Amino acid sequence: IQKILNIIREKEVIEIVVGLPKHMNNTLGEKAQAVLAFIDLIKKHVNIPVNTIDERLSTLRAHKAMLEGDLSRKKRKDRVDMIAAQLILQGYLDRIKK
Repeated sequence: IQKILNIIREKEVIEIVVGLPKHMNNTLGEKAQAVLAFIDLIKKHVNIPVNTIDERLSTLRAHKAMLEGDLSRKKRKDRVDMIAAQLILQGYLDRIKK
């Protein structure tokens, strides 16, 4: 957590967006509970908004986007989490625009 807190302070972060891994039936499982506990921990150390966004199917969408971009299997494997994170953030930005 200390590394994250250092980044928040160094980069003067004003808001945090966290993907929430919900089940397909919209319930929260163990991973989602762990994410919520992590968010609570962060909130104890910083006074900025921490928002969640549903991350269901983000990895699948990332794989699809990379296939459409004709990336090699190795590059897809190396970049899937980064692309999924970008999709999660874009989803949040689209949501707050409305």
